[in-house]
Amino acid sequence: MKTPLYILTFCVVTVASEFSEGDDNSAALPDLALQPPRVLTDFGPDHVKSSRGAQGVPAIERSAQGRLWAVVCGQEPARG
Repeated sequence: MKTPLYILTFCVVTVASEFSEGDDNSAALPDLALQPPRVLTDFGPDHVKSSRGAQGVPAIERSAQGRLWAVVCGQEPARG
């Protein structure tokens, strides 16, 4: 029973050391935080107000004693 555990440990250590030694991949990946956001100017049928259901407004508040209160205010979707 100990042999599979030793093999598994060896594999995990080998893979972990491969990833920690070379950080060559990080230079090839772009920093997504520096990319400009995509601005939608032509809204499709998925974004028009008539195709959406109810839209809620979430809120969170902390009392003086530290208790967190969360609420979502919304309305019933139009039926018909």
